[in-house]
Amino acid sequence: MTIFNRDDAIDLPELAAAPAAPEAGRRKVYMAEDGALYAIDSSGNVIPPISQDARIVSLTDNYTLTAEDSGKTFECNGTFAINCPNGLTRNLVAIIVNVGSGIISVTADGTLLSKSGAVTIADQYAMASVYHHGMNIWLLAGDIS
Repeated sequence: MTIFNRDDAIDLPELAAAPAAPEAGRRKVYMAEDGALYAIDSSGNVIPPISQDARIVSLTDNYTLTAEDSGKTFECNGTFAINCPNGLTRNLVAIIVNVGSGIISVTADGTLLSKSGAVTIADQYAMASVYHHGMNIWLLAGDIS
């Protein structure tokens, strides 16, 4: 393990172009001249940095999670359901916040487990997290009833 203190520095080389693509299923990250970190997928495509604003999604109607939703926060306003489908990768995590006065229900095509079987986020400003445990098993925890 390497431990850095204030006097340590890491020199990162500046690259004029993105490095070669990594092996399948992996990504490389490089720092561009503008200081932003970019990823390169296994096909060699450069993926620009994701704005933190893009990680917050406003919802007002039924929605089914996708693989791209991992790490996102869903601000919900209204009464509707968020569905957790089968077939997504393990470890997907999303945060659901009820910013309105409606009731947000969480459903799953597979198994949805929660404390006491609760599946709704009913109170304004209540929030919960869904976690895909794998094998189409979803866990729901937070301010649920």
